[in-house]
Amino acid sequence: CDKDSCNKAAQTIKEKYKTIDILVNNAGMAFKGNAFDINVVNTTLTTNYFGTVNVTEAFLPLINEGGRVIFTSSRAGVLNNVIKDKKIQQQLLKKDLKQQELEAILTDFKGEVEKDKTLSNSTKFKTSAYGMSKVAMSSYSRIVAASVSDKKIFVA
Repeated sequence: CDKDSCNKAAQTIKEKYKTIDILVNNAGMAFKGNAFDINVVNTTLTTNYFGTVNVTEAFLPLINEGGRVIFTSSRAGVLNNVIKDKKIQQQLLKKDLKQQELEAILTDFKGEVEKDKTLSNSTKFKTSAYGMSKVAMSSYSRIVAASVSDKKIFVA
């Protein structure tokens, strides 16, 4: 979902209903088989991570105090399944992780894939676009939770 589409959808909901109580982020896609290259990575991250960020940012202002934001994920997004580098794992688990830091890691991942789509020489990442998108979603959910804690919005 691009930003304009998400913002238009949120505006329509706001005009019709004013607010919402819950936002469920359940969109996701994965390529079948062993498909893995920069196009697979870009498509997967654009849909699963950046699309969800766009939806969340558009609809978050509409959520009532005490509302809920739910992010669906997958066991494929377990840190050890996707990220080899312990420093990157620790960075993603920081309480005060910023969205810019998370997206810098995604940029680093894409750069590694552009250099070598097998990631055979990478000391940082494993070959899983879907897994990386789900790692990013889990980290982003904690970022969102911190940003709305004053509104008593539950994020999971």
